[in-house]
Amino acid sequence: MPSRSKCRKRKRNADSTIDDQNRGWKRSYNSGYHRLFNQTIKDLALDPLWSSRSDLRSGQVGISRWSPLEKEYLFRGLVRYGRENSPAIATLIGTKSELEVHVYLQLLQETSSKLRTYGDRQSLTTPADVPAAIELSAECCAVLEQTADSLASMQQRSEEHHERKKHAALWRLDQNAAKWVNRRLFKSQEGIIEVRERLPAAEILDLGHFLELSEKLFMNSVEPSCNFRTFVSRSEKPSILHTAFSDLYTVMLSITKRIVQSALFFAMSRLRTKHSLSYSHKRAVKTVDVLTALKVLGMEENAKELWVKLPRRCKLSIHDHTSRTGCEGTLSYQEVEHILRRPATTEANLASESQSEVASSGPLEASLSDADIILATSPSQNRTASPDLVPSHSNDTSDFSPAARDSDQETDEYLEGVDQEANRSEELRLWKMLKKEPPPDLHSRESFSNPENLKPSRQ
Repeated sequence: MPSRSKCRKRKRNADSTIDDQNRGWKRSYNSGYHRLFNQTIKDLALDPLWSSRSDLRSGQVGISRWSPLEKEYLFRGLVRYGRENSPAIATLIGTKSELEVHVYLQLLQETSSKLRTYGDRQSLTTPADVPAAIELSAECCAVLEQTADSLASMQQRSEEHHERKKHAALWRLDQNAAKWVNRRLFKSQEGIIEVRERLPAAEILDLGHFLELSEKLFMNSVEPSCNFRTFVSRSEKPSILHTAFSDLYTVMLSITKRIVQSALFFAMSRLRTKHSLSYSHKRAVKTVDVLTALKVLGMEENAKELWVKLPRRCKLSIHDHTSRTGCEGTLSYQEVEHILRRPATTEANLASESQSEVASSGPLEASLSDADIILATSPSQNRTASPDLVPSHSNDTSDFSPAARDSDQETDEYLEGVDQEANRSEELRLWKMLKKEPPPDLHSRESFSNPENLKPSRQ
């Protein structure tokens, strides 16, 4: 048994380690980066409803009518996702289909080509007018990562301090808290009242199951960066803050209320349409009323497909412990999804079907892989073969004159110089914000001069 002096020494060593970590976090903290982080969040969360452009007008594109707000969402989607990702842009707009977005983007492309050929080229946007994408050095990225980790650590400590002050011993909910809840709920009426006062969400939501889902599914990826074991010691298990668990309960309660209210509304509407003086219908909510409510609210009728695709989405490693050979094997995602999609069967049927499934898993996986390859390559093949998507003006540089090729080379050199100067200026600004000395070669880089006579002329 260790002596008291050794125990005190270990405690002092542990405390000194924590103090060293805190001092390291404080040394890496930077108020300028904190302000930059907050401003970036505000910019990303900016709602187009509050920043709509006044120069956009409603108009007809094909058979669709586009409002100014829908156009604003379209152009924001272009900036965020690019013109090749029309499904994501359609999802962002919400009121337009993928085909409508594709037609609009195709019209923009055709109009731009016509303007470049027959219109006023001086008014068109060229690559030289587009702001350069910033590329930072590895040294600068490493310092930014360290500063970001320091900010995240300070935020975590602030949240933990707030949770301890507000919820005392139940500030962090782990398996010990789940056992405490179960003992109180199944012990007596006084225990139920205590849980209702200290952790009301646990009366409805099973805390132990939530933690088990995180340990075995949501935080158990084969990728180390997405696995909780990478960031904690071997004895630690997933836990959840009291406020986060209460927020889940609030969201669940809100969604349930919306479904119930909508189902009651549709049930009453159904009863009114079937009202008769000679026959009185039973006043009850039927399955069709609930399904109609879910459809109107935009919710799925069941969550089976969510759980079927969960192993692939969370990148889990699924092992087969029921093999008759006694060898433990790893199932592919196709096999797992096929098993989860089948209807429930008895254990006897499950055993009889296991061999046929394993025997057919190879061809099934190959056919699915072939289908995935075809789906992945078909859009590009269709874009190449479709006459509607082929540009009317060829981009083949073999037909260009030597003067045109010289102009393109001049433009490329100009744009490369603009990019390098933008990288250098932005990195110097970041080093100044971080209050650190930049690498010596950053100052020694030749600054890109940009007089108007060196800017390439529009051809």
